[in-house]
Amino acid sequence: MTHEELRERWGLYVLDALAPEERRELESHLAAGCPACQQELRALREALDLLPYASPLADPPPAVRARLLQRGRAEGRARATPRAERPELPVVPAWWRRWAPAAWGLALAGVALTLLLGWGLQNAWRQLALLEAERGRLEVLVARQQEAIEGLRSPEVRIVSLARFQDAPAAVGRIFWYTAPNVWEFKVYRLPPAPPGKTYQLWFITREAKISAGTFQTSETGDGALRVPVPPEAAQVTAAAVTLEPEGGVPQPTGPIYLYGGV
Repeated sequence: MTHEELRERWGLYVLDALAPEERRELESHLAAGCPACQQELRALREALDLLPYASPLADPPPAVRARLLQRGRAEGRARATPRAERPELPVVPAWWRRWAPAAWGLALAGVALTLLLGWGLQNAWRQLALLEAERGRLEVLVARQQEAIEGLRSPEVRIVSLARFQDAPAAVGRIFWYTAPNVWEFKVYRLPPAPPGKTYQLWFITREAKISAGTFQTSETGDGALRVPVPPEAAQVTAAAVTLEPEGGVPQPTGPIYLYGGV
């Protein structure tokens, strides 16, 4: 904790308005022997000691004054306390009685303003840190998107569109065929989730056979994805399709075709 942060808390410390953890932290700092903080604390305590004398003195009514004087003389004779042992009150200058209320008010206003500015500064730094983190996240996202766009521009990537066939009027499918590693990246949008006990199955379709490319499910928003290598026997793929099949998939398509597209 810096001295600026400590200075914001000493006023609350002398007023006993700190939480126990903060109070222990300040006392530990004092015990380490910081002269600047010790001087600051002494000045605040002296101001606090003079606070009772800040109010203007008022003369009591004559009858009350007479009774007080009589009682004081009686108690003085009874105790007969030597003068040297009598406690002496500090002499409060007239200028202090006149200006102390305003000075104390300004001091309290200064403490409150310091605390407010400190809180505002800490909040601003916290917001700045959040913005920096968000900017870093967006920079990574943009870099990934640019990388993906550059990849799609490559002649080694073919894009195959799969249109709805039936029962899914808003569904759209895309296959990104990376020919160098010979891999399909399949993505589907707005395809309703499969009913219980059912799953969607993607197919490589050649002139001779229909080869399973795997099963998948979609989210509540209808999104789904599948990555699968193209097997050697599917080298002459002419089309791709998505069917609804029993859970776990089947060797050959048996259910309705939801998406279809020529390659």
